[in-house]
Amino acid sequence: MLAPAPSALRPIEAADVRDLLGIVQASLTTARAPLISAVEGDNSEPDALVADVAHFLTIIHGELPGLMDLVAKEVPAFRLPLQPAIAAFQDDRQWLTSLCLESGPRRDRRGLTEAETVVRGLREAMLTLARSSREGCAVGAVLAFLCDWPGLRSTLNDAGRLAFAARWPARPGAWPADALTECTASADPLYQDRSGARAIAFGAQQFSLFHAQLFEMIAARAKARHLGAR
Repeated sequence: MLAPAPSALRPIEAADVRDLLGIVQASLTTARAPLISAVEGDNSEPDALVADVAHFLTIIHGELPGLMDLVAKEVPAFRLPLQPAIAAFQDDRQWLTSLCLESGPRRDRRGLTEAETVVRGLREAMLTLARSSREGCAVGAVLAFLCDWPGLRSTLNDAGRLAFAARWPARPGAWPADALTECTASADPLYQDRSGARAIAFGAQQFSLFHAQLFEMIAARAKARHLGAR
């Protein structure tokens, strides 16, 4: 079952951008529970689950243009603050590709075409946010990504090392720690305006929803494999 439709979500109200991102971060961490279960040894086929995660993350974030590329193009105030993260993600994009090559043979082919269609739909919705005429929507989405990606790449790496051992491709260097801090500071002036704050919250919430839908689908595929193995 997918996450609630956007119209069913209650708008997030937060005193400032940092409070907003704290709420979004909690939601994003909860969304990746299926991957965390693989790290904790609670999944019967961690290699297939990790293969799914690597494959679908490559579709939604690994193709060009990416979310950060578009926001840097569309929102002038974010061009400079996003550059370290964009540069780091070039290495992560190559890493994702190598993960797909290594884990591909373990990927479950049943229902894969339909699942890929869903993920491409999520990607298009995400890029629509990045191109939104409401500047805050793009800002909120990219802030949510910057909240989520460092922890997500770390969890994926831990799960992959457990599932694939020495065959798991090495993760690139550390993520730039100041990327989120600088982008949050750039968003502060826009968040002072009520309509800007609503747009930022909307963009961040929608990004969180996309990842929730992604991982709910991955969990559903894992459940189907488990039931089919009985």
